[in-house]
Amino acid sequence: MNKLRTVLATIVLLIIVSCGESETQKTFSNDNYSIDYPESWDFDDSGKFNTKFLIYSNAEILDGFRENINLTVQNLPANTTLKQFEEATNQQLSQIPKSKIIKSNIIKRNGKDVFEIVWQGYVTNNDLKFKQHCYLEDNKAHIVTFTAKQDTYEKYEEKASEILNSFTLK
Repeated sequence: MNKLRTVLATIVLLIIVSCGESETQKTFSNDNYSIDYPESWDFDDSGKFNTKFLIYSNAEILDGFRENINLTVQNLPANTTLKQFEEATNQQLSQIPKSKIIKSNIIKRNGKDVFEIVWQGYVTNNDLKFKQHCYLEDNKAHIVTFTAKQDTYEKYEEKASEILNSFTLK
């Protein structure tokens, strides 16, 4: 009976300890926005690929691709609405090979209306899947994008959503 209690107590302790563990987060912040990401992911704000930043997963590059989150900023015509931006984006995506819009709607995030879209398509010789949050402010679209191969998307989706949801325009 004592052995059973000891085993059960050990199992409960392990469950409590493992549930309490969380990866250390880093924050990138400037005058315009901030974002939190896991310390083990790589941050690059060199402007590569016309991005404001890229955050790469810590995964080994076995398939030649690293899942990532990036921010791009587009200038827009004055008074562009989020609905107009959504419609234009959906129309542009239809021109990408094998594209499919999985979800497209306007949500609230950090007190702001955000266009959220999940889509997949054949881009840069890969079957990729994307989740994007698009914020409109001062005639600019701030587009935060999670990109993964279609077959690894689910593995990273929860962590990527945490990162996307931490993005804040100031």
